[in-house]
Amino acid sequence: MRTDVPRGGASGTWYKSFRLHAWALYDFATTPFSALVSTVAFPTFFKEVVAGGAREGDFLWGLTNSLAMAIVVLLAPGLGAYADAVGAKRRLLLIFTLFAVVGTSLLSLLGSGMVPLAMVFFIAAAAGYQGGQVFYNAFLPEMTGPHNRGIVSGYGDALGYFGALIALVLAWPFYARTLGDTLEGVQPLFLMVAGFIILFSLPALLFVKDRGPATDAARISVLGGLSRQLETLRHMRRYRNTFRYLLAFLLYTDAITTMAVFVAIYARDVANLEVQSIVLMFVIAQITASLGSFGLGKLADFIGAKAALGIILGIWMTVLVIGLFARSFAWFLVIGVLAGIGTGAVASVSRSMMSLLAPSDRQGEFFGFYAVAGRASAIIGPLVFGAISSLTGDLRLGLGALMVLIALAFIILQGVNVEIPARKNGRPVEGCET
Repeated sequence: MRTDVPRGGASGTWYKSFRLHAWALYDFATTPFSALVSTVAFPTFFKEVVAGGAREGDFLWGLTNSLAMAIVVLLAPGLGAYADAVGAKRRLLLIFTLFAVVGTSLLSLLGSGMVPLAMVFFIAAAAGYQGGQVFYNAFLPEMTGPHNRGIVSGYGDALGYFGALIALVLAWPFYARTLGDTLEGVQPLFLMVAGFIILFSLPALLFVKDRGPATDAARISVLGGLSRQLETLRHMRRYRNTFRYLLAFLLYTDAITTMAVFVAIYARDVANLEVQSIVLMFVIAQITASLGSFGLGKLADFIGAKAALGIILGIWMTVLVIGLFARSFAWFLVIGVLAGIGTGAVASVSRSMMSLLAPSDRQGEFFGFYAVAGRASAIIGPLVFGAISSLTGDLRLGLGALMVLIALAFIILQGVNVEIPARKNGRPVEGCET
């Protein structure tokens, strides 16, 4: 019988936990980096200002993202197992958050022709952000029981997209008055995001503490943690169902991450949208992302995470199909609405799905594999998409490859078996969290 199920896990009183709200606020603090820096402001700034609009700018941008994800993939397994063993999730969360803050701040120093420095600074910032997400996600099983994983995961993501919305609104007057359509002078926005991260991540860093290290864990090193994680690979063969889901997760996350990395560049190249129009599209996307993460997260608790993921992948396939033919701002607004719903929902439901599939005594270790699959997916897709664009000069050709990834993920997902937590009269059944 499990004895570590958080209070409110089965009773539905998750919203009464101060620790849970502090945990979720970390999403509020850091999602602006993903929405405003790595998706809206920096991709176009990198290509048009730093790289001078050169065609190879697409490839260099894809390479930069892939290198950042590669660092996280290499570090996450050992650090994840080490954090579980010695109770160091909060400590590592702090370290990666500092990397995100410093790296984001350094982006404000960039200008025309500073490509190598731009790549190094962004890699540091993105690796810090993505690495922090590994340990933020690893705290989820400590926040609530399995019956509320969907809604709690969705709550964190919804709060994150609300933070991104605030950051985008704060950036809007600056874009409208100062930048015009040239992107010159965007650097102060990076300082704003860095300050945002510092301010709102403090509750999580101060109040979300590890439950405690494993027995005799003080002698375990980071390399020892990696050894423990490699040992777990042997157990993965016994859990083919979980491995099957991780493969589907890798494929659909690859497609979604790649679309997020290139959507601002795509809107500029294909529809010649102004910067202000792109920012407005992302403001709308943050609103629908917040609704999607909370709404579909709650729905997943009732119809099951697998069924909810099927709906989400259908939304993303629709986004890609519309993207093939979109040539106007109106169509990109439609893309923003649907992609927002899909982006918000896929993170919360995927995280909930993994918590249900992972063995109860190996949650931390399997979330390490989950982190590796998610970050590894961000290595291949942006690199290939950027290469296709640089070689052909047509970003639309890359969308076909993303559609294939979504379709394959959906097919593989059909073979994954996951139980829907038992409920009676709409309420979770007690005593099944063993």
